[in-house]
Amino acid sequence: PTANPLPDQPAQTTVLEKEPESLRAIRAAQMEACEDCHPSIVEGYQKTGMGRSLYRTADADQIEDFSTANAVVNHKESGLTYRAYIDGDGRWWQEEVHPASAFSRRVEALYVIGSGNHTRSYLGEVNGRLIELPLTWYVRKKIWDMSPGYVENNFRFTRDIQPKCIFCHNDLTKTRPGTVSGYAEPLALGISCARCHGDPTEHIALRESGQGPPDGEPDRSILNPKHLPKPQSQQVCEQCHLQGKSRVLVGQAKWDVYDPNTPLQDYMAIFVEKGKAGPEFGIASHGYRMKLSACAKDERLQCTTCHDPHQKNTHTAYLQACNGCHSDAKNPKTKTCQNPRGVKHGSDCVKCHMYKGETSDIPHVNFTDHYIRRRPERLLAQPSDDIETTSLVDVYEESREEIEGQEARLGYAHHDVVDNSASRLINEHTEEGIR
Repeated sequence: PTANPLPDQPAQTTVLEKEPESLRAIRAAQMEACEDCHPSIVEGYQKTGMGRSLYRTADADQIEDFSTANAVVNHKESGLTYRAYIDGDGRWWQEEVHPASAFSRRVEALYVIGSGNHTRSYLGEVNGRLIELPLTWYVRKKIWDMSPGYVENNFRFTRDIQPKCIFCHNDLTKTRPGTVSGYAEPLALGISCARCHGDPTEHIALRESGQGPPDGEPDRSILNPKHLPKPQSQQVCEQCHLQGKSRVLVGQAKWDVYDPNTPLQDYMAIFVEKGKAGPEFGIASHGYRMKLSACAKDERLQCTTCHDPHQKNTHTAYLQACNGCHSDAKNPKTKTCQNPRGVKHGSDCVKCHMYKGETSDIPHVNFTDHYIRRRPERLLAQPSDDIETTSLVDVYEESREEIEGQEARLGYAHHDVVDNSASRLINEHTEEGIR
């Protein structure tokens, strides 16, 4: 950067940290209670991407390159320059500079969002609002670049992290009434057991008193998704792994309150772009893309067929899942591979039948499309460029008993899609003014 950085500033006291640590302590105690009885499960889960989804920069291992040569990004559309760095006290910052003037400002990175398997983005605070910072570290390419969405629409230091945005990155945190991105308690760090298994308070109390279900009976004091009907069991995963083009709450639901015992269709409507190829291949499109597969038509294929949510999965486990259905050549219901490419049967089903590459919404990543096909490269879904002709469909409409408000939710979803596109156009004019 050509402008001088701001002088050293006193340590920020964020409103996110002013409240007592009681709630965070309760969450930690619950995790410890889970670990007492399920040590290997908790240990394995904490190594997964979900178990490392959000944490403080003060607790983060540094995987980024903060060297001056590699931690500067020029946003050519606006003419602004951004720099990520760590100061002498070990605090993480991102700085914005206008090279043609003396303008410079910076915001401290308080939280890392993302496991570091693919990306790391950063959250800070501006005037009591939780915001996303402009730069993201992209792990596969080992580069800094603008955060997702910032190339087309540079939010600078104004992108509010609303409860809706952070819903899939940590345990739900109570919001401050009357604010867009203010929180009334310390930000929950990561995704705990409760997001999939519900409030463990009753379960812990019963087990600590020596009580439990009769032998052979499921434990009703805690949610175990395997005991749910298959569609509802899938929804436990889909609360985060089916993002859609727009998500709209049902009835009086709130983004900072959700119990996984509640069927997801009774909590939110998830709208995807309608089309024969399904919604576009996005970074959190797994749930719906998988449903387009022939393997999933009769509910044989579930997320947990291939993925153990409590541990990092191996390629061998994925192949075993495929061969569990596709190894019997005599069974007409389970077609085996005819090796059209000369690949040994069972050697790498994923490589041939699941496309892998960059997604439609996140740059510099290499993700696996969960739409399983014979020739995936021939049928990639293309996002619509014309927002006026985009047709949206609620993936849960047919399974939801409550139909009141459906037209209003559809209207809001269309407005949401149009509003996001309009924001990009407005920002283009703003950037012209900066230049």
